[in-house]
Amino acid sequence: MTATADLWERRSLFDDDHEEFRAAYGSSSPRRVAGHVDAWEKQGDIPREVWLAAGGQGFLGLNVPEECGGGGTEDYRLRVAMIEEMARVPAVSLAAGFATQTDIVLPYLFDFATPEQCKRWLPKMTTGEYIGAIAICVQFFGGYGYMLEYPIARAYADTRITTVFGGTTEIMKVIIARSVLGVR
Repeated sequence: MTATADLWERRSLFDDDHEEFRAAYGSSSPRRVAGHVDAWEKQGDIPREVWLAAGGQGFLGLNVPEECGGGGTEDYRLRVAMIEEMARVPAVSLAAGFATQTDIVLPYLFDFATPEQCKRWLPKMTTGEYIGAIAICVQFFGGYGYMLEYPIARAYADTRITTVFGGTTEIMKVIIARSVLGVR
C-alpha cells in the first residue's frame, strides 16, 4: 500500500498568516486569469493589465523594501504559496514571469544598483509598470565541450570572441545589472 498526500492540504511549513495570504492571492490573480491562459500561450504574450493588477494588489516585489514600494518581507513561504496557487490554474507562463521578476531580476538589482537606481526602478517593478527580464548564458555540451581533443571544443575555441573566467552566476549578475542599469 502506498501513501499519497493531498497536494493542496495544509503543511506545517505554513502558518495562519501564510494561509491567509494564500487565500487572498488565490481568490484574485490565479482565478482571474484561469480562462485566458491558453489564449496567452498561443499569443505568446501576457497582457500588461495582468501585471498591473497583480502589482496593484501588492503581489509583485514582496521582497522589495517598503521604502521602494514593496512588501518588505523576506519570508519566501509567501512566494511558495503564490507559485502553488498558480499551479492550481495552471498558469505556468505567468508564474514563470512573476518568479523571474521577483526571484531573479529584483535580487540582482538589490545587489548591484545604487540606492538612487533602486528608488527609480523598484517601485515601478512592484506595481507592474516595469517588467524585468533576463538573458541566461548556458554552458553547452557539459564537460565534453571543454575537452580540446573533441571537434566541438576546437570549433568552440576557434569561434569564441573572448574567454570568460569565473562562475556563471557571478558573471550573469554583472552582465544583467550593467545592461539594466546602463553601465558599460
